[in-house]
Amino acid sequence: MIRFGTSGWRGVMGEEFTFHNVRVVVQAIANHLRKAYGDDPISVVVGFDTRFLSERYALEAAKLLARNRIDVFLAERDAPSQALAYQVIKRKCHGGINFTASFNPPRYNGLKFNVETGAPALPEVTDAVEEEI
Repeated sequence: MIRFGTSGWRGVMGEEFTFHNVRVVVQAIANHLRKAYGDDPISVVVGFDTRFLSERYALEAAKLLARNRIDVFLAERDAPSQALAYQVIKRKCHGGINFTASFNPPRYNGLKFNVETGAPALPEVTDAVEEEI
């Protein structure tokens, strides 16, 4: 079961954190944003850290968002979470998705969802995203 916890969703790669589940969560975020903003143009920053497969997860997320008519600013290289939050604000985006598991062991990866202020999505937002899953 996919559940958001403190600052995002994390799991062991190859077990609960898979490309399939990443697509499910990113589609849920796209659905949530579309409900929140209707037919208005939507833009999202997508970033990643240096963990194994983070860049590939980010690319997959960017493709899926684009298929949902969401403009994507995909990071050119790995960067810290704070840099993604700054880019959300600077580019006036509606959100950000960052692939990182922060302090968790190397076998983990994670997805952090930031809202338009650059801040991590609060439980009422992540609960709404979970309802889309």
